[in-house]
Amino acid sequence: MRIHASTHPEVWRPGVPLAKQQIARYISAELLDKVETFAKDGTGGDPIAQLLPCVQHTMAPMIMLNISAEMSMNIGDGGHSVLKNETTLPASDAKISKYEDSLKQRIDQCLTALINLLDTNVSLYPDYEKSDAYKRRFDCLFRSAMDLETIGLVHIQNSHIAYETLRESIIKAQERFILPKLGKDLYNELLNDVNDVKQELKKLAARFCANRAIAHYLEANKNNTDKLPIIPADYSGDADFYLKAFETYLIENAESLGVTIFKPAEFNHKDSKIFSAIP
Repeated sequence: MRIHASTHPEVWRPGVPLAKQQIARYISAELLDKVETFAKDGTGGDPIAQLLPCVQHTMAPMIMLNISAEMSMNIGDGGHSVLKNETTLPASDAKISKYEDSLKQRIDQCLTALINLLDTNVSLYPDYEKSDAYKRRFDCLFRSAMDLETIGLVHIQNSHIAYETLRESIIKAQERFILPKLGKDLYNELLNDVNDVKQELKKLAARFCANRAIAHYLEANKNNTDKLPIIPADYSGDADFYLKAFETYLIENAESLGVTIFKPAEFNHKDSKIFSAIP
């Protein structure tokens, strides 16, 4: 993290508590406490030692982003003012915005690398494995940002922050559109690893939910300049396509899947009468 050597720690220290809250949401407060203890006295073992630099790389830009708006600001009897002398001038709004965008990108990249390390070695971090930060993903058809990209066929630049932001919308789509068509038992099966005919069904359901969640997010945030790193595409059209493909596949393979498809009664037929004529 780049910062002037003369900057006193008291300048950036107020950003630390908020950064700790932010990162604890993703890795659990218990695990973060162990990392902090290791940083202070070196106790905790090799797994925590391996985690420390990843946590530091993520927290540093978080801290700077948290204090960015206040770093050069003075507040006194004369109101708000900024530092200015013969050799330095306050940065323009455009440069500050570019700097903050760079910090956000670095946070996202470092956090994603941290989560990938934890997920790859989850048995070494029991505090993480039993935390809500880890377990809440098992209600979703996707377990990670990489899953969302490779299985859902959407473009979020492997961002864990994007995955976490979209996860709730994905689950809502699952429960609103997929669960009623499958029933609870088959739906719960699809939340885990499946084979054969169910694997294709899960793939189509997942792609519909992923595209619908992103289409919904983009529509809700179309006037928001601070968006997730989503590459533009026809997510709404793709969602419609995959929903129809899911429904068609479900009907064609209903017997193999153990699903009963209820068809509406056909009354517009000579043999389908509600009333009979009375002679």
